[in-house]
Amino acid sequence: MKINKTTIKYLSGLLLIILLSLSIILVIKDKPKADVVSDMPSLKIYTYISPYDEYGNLVAVITWETPLIENGDNELGYKVAKQGRQVAIYNPEELGFDNPSTGGFYTDTDITQGQQYTYSVSSFDRSGNESAPTEATITANPGEEETVTPPTFNQSKLAVSKTEINRNYSSGVTDTFQVWNDGSNSSMNFTVSQSAPWLGISPPSGTSTNSSDKKTITLTYIGSSLVQGENTTNITISAQGASPSTVTLPVKVTHNPAPPVTKVDVRYRVYHTLPGFGGSGTPIPSTAVVSATSSQTGRVGCEYTNVASGRFHNCLFRDQNVNTTNTFTFTATGYKTNTTTLRISPTMESYYQIALTPGSDLNTPATITFTQPKGNITLSMGKKSSVKGAIKATITDPDGIDSATGSVTFKLQGTKPDNLITGNMSKSGNSSGNEYYAKIIFKNTQKDTYTLTITAKDAKGVPTTSKPLTVIVK
Repeated sequence: MKINKTTIKYLSGLLLIILLSLSIILVIKDKPKADVVSDMPSLKIYTYISPYDEYGNLVAVITWETPLIENGDNELGYKVAKQGRQVAIYNPEELGFDNPSTGGFYTDTDITQGQQYTYSVSSFDRSGNESAPTEATITANPGEEETVTPPTFNQSKLAVSKTEINRNYSSGVTDTFQVWNDGSNSSMNFTVSQSAPWLGISPPSGTSTNSSDKKTITLTYIGSSLVQGENTTNITISAQGASPSTVTLPVKVTHNPAPPVTKVDVRYRVYHTLPGFGGSGTPIPSTAVVSATSSQTGRVGCEYTNVASGRFHNCLFRDQNVNTTNTFTFTATGYKTNTTTLRISPTMESYYQIALTPGSDLNTPATITFTQPKGNITLSMGKKSSVKGAIKATITDPDGIDSATGSVTFKLQGTKPDNLITGNMSKSGNSSGNEYYAKIIFKNTQKDTYTLTITAKDAKGVPTTSKPLTVIVK
């Protein structure tokens, strides 16, 4: 309670009545001092020298204000001292406090004009804990006044780094915030609690000594306990005796789980279609090789099937994830390689019929028949420094043979890497126009066992390689 000057003028005349009504005990002798403790509030005091009262006395009026102790004992008593000597005690029990006491006053007529006086006021609780006294010095002249504000009350201040947490859930995600003592007290104990089953807190308690001693709290989320949509809870950080004593931190976690992964077996029936053919087109020959790959993992296999409905290659993809778009690639070889790539998201276990359409690129392999040598052959060099040989073959292709030089070539590969003989073959000029030949000279240093092949390109540029023959040079 703060007393203004107008009120003070009436206090001196009513002093005896006020003292009796408040049951103030005036103590003249010194009493033993209680322990001074750091968590008791020091007082703000105001001193004023009132003009002469009706009896011709000067009156010193001392008033004080007490800050409330957060979660503490606010039923305080007060001690007043003059010139270092205790002159009054106001006891909580005797004052009959039902509500927290936040101030009081004391008057003194035993003063002489022009003299200096020092007054001090301290507070104490029921346990006998006492605050440090606040002192004010004033000269006893009418109208003189003095106000003393003590240093900030030495109290812990609870501080939290975040005001809310709002996030979308994903597996393994965490959040953190910090708690610290932003006051001047040396130590603040705190707890962190909440009730949601989907939220974990670590650590659930701690101690902070100052603003640099920030404690990190980690939040973890339990996906199996979250409901779909928004999940909300409040975290309560509590520190007894601090200001404020509790801080509430709202938490909202949005959980939108992915749909369950569904896996199926996917089968593709692969065949070829030619322009101008009706129905399902031309079946793939049994000699063709069909392979397939998937961008997902899973067993892939293709097998040739000869059934009444036609000849096809059936390709099986196991355990394909239907929640993800997949890429399937099919390759058929056996005459000309043809590839088709599809991107689909299969939704059920079923057959998909895929047509690999070569169109104008359809190719029939060339036929290569050796006429010299007609089979494996041995050439003997004897004492000579070299030996001659000849290669002849008839080559036919429905698309015709490319007439450009280098369209028909031979290759002799020895067991030694350096023993490699290649060259072009020319038409022999026979009536059929499909015989090709080449002459070869083996030197003494080229004695070896060779593999002989011929490669011919047709008019579409598609190559065909013959079956190999063995040529031994010794």
